[in-house]
Amino acid sequence: METKPSEITIEHQPTPEKLQKLGVYSWDIWMKEASKFPWKYDSQETCYFLDGDVIVTPDKGQP
Repeated sequence: METKPSEITIEHQPTPEKLQKLGVYSWDIWMKEASKFPWKYDSQETCYFLDGDVIVTPDKGQP
C-alpha cells in the first residue's frame, strides 16, 4: 500500500481567538537545543513555535 506524503501547513501570526480555540495557552512547553533528528507522527499534530527556527523535511519531501 502506498502512503500519501505528509502535508505540512504553516500559519503565521494566528489570532488570539484561534490560539484560544486550539487551547495553546494550556499546552506544555518543549524546549530543545539546536539539533537534527528523525521524528515520526502517528497522527496529525499541531505545533506552535514561540521562538527560534525550525526546518521540517517530510520523508521524500522538500524542507
